[in-house]
Amino acid sequence: MNILLDMKLFNIIICFLILIFNLQSWSKADDINDFEIEGMSVGDSLLDYYNEEEIKIKQKTYYPRSKKYYMIEFDNKFKVYDTVAFHLKDKDEKYTIVSIKGVIFFKKKIKESKKKMNELEEFVSSFLNKSKDKNYEKEYPTKIGITNISEFNLSRGKIRLSCIDFYKKIEKTSNLKDNLALSIEPNKFNNWIKNNAY
Repeated sequence: MNILLDMKLFNIIICFLILIFNLQSWSKADDINDFEIEGMSVGDSLLDYYNEEEIKIKQKTYYPRSKKYYMIEFDNKFKVYDTVAFHLKDKDEKYTIVSIKGVIFFKKKIKESKKKMNELEEFVSSFLNKSKDKNYEKEYPTKIGITNISEFNLSRGKIRLSCIDFYKKIEKTSNLKDNLALSIEPNKFNNWIKNNAY
């Protein structure tokens, strides 16, 4: 009986120590490779999580002005997000994750998405021990809705929260739903998006 109690106490202490060390490493982290979405991070090979066949059958989404990078999505019952999107470099046989984004869809009004965004923003802010660097609103690049964006700058990239409110006429004629996304984006990829993608 004492042995069982000792083992249980030992396991609790180990779990507590792991939690403490993980929180410390996150709070000190300033490199985008240190952050994860559903256990996956920028710089990982997608082959560590999916086989090549699963990756190849996914529909590739390219950008209007360049085919340097493309996006694919998986929605296989993640813990937090409804879907996770990956940006990969075209013809990269290692399928290295260039950027990663977790998306939560909202069937109800945009208010629900904005409320969740505020909660997530507070969590990221306390986790990084810093305030957001930017907060702004802009029209979606393809003019299908309005996006509210909060950004946290890191040494080699940024964590971006975006809440997308699609125009009603777009929602009526498509399957698009208002959503909240958290993405991890390296500076190099961000510069490409700004200057070459659209």
